[in-house]
Amino acid sequence: MADQLTDGKRFRALTVVDVFTRESLAIEVGQAMKGTDVVSVLNQIRFERGAPKMLFCDNGSEFTSQIMDLWSYQNGVKIDFRRPEADRQCLHRNLQRDSANRVPGHALVGDAGRSKREHRGLAKGI
Repeated sequence: MADQLTDGKRFRALTVVDVFTRESLAIEVGQAMKGTDVVSVLNQIRFERGAPKMLFCDNGSEFTSQIMDLWSYQNGVKIDFRRPEADRQCLHRNLQRDSANRVPGHALVGDAGRSKREHRGLAKGI
């Protein structure tokens, strides 16, 4: 996921969710997300819970990198790049709503009718 702070700085968030239990396994945030960052997060998860059998992800450069290809091969993990956009967005919205419940008095997910200025105001409040 990608977003922008009120001062204009962009950031990206890597969210790893178990699609069976809907449990959030990791959220990594930074100004840029590279394949090495993804591999680092996946290794932490692998040490704690074991390697997944399959990863569902988009075609972002951080997922299509050689290091991700090598990691998936070495760990016997299949990467599925064909995840439907609607399912991915629904999963992200659910994750954001769950996170919003943990931040009292602030909404992390706005309605589609809000302007960019209103969304920035929400981000500033957090």
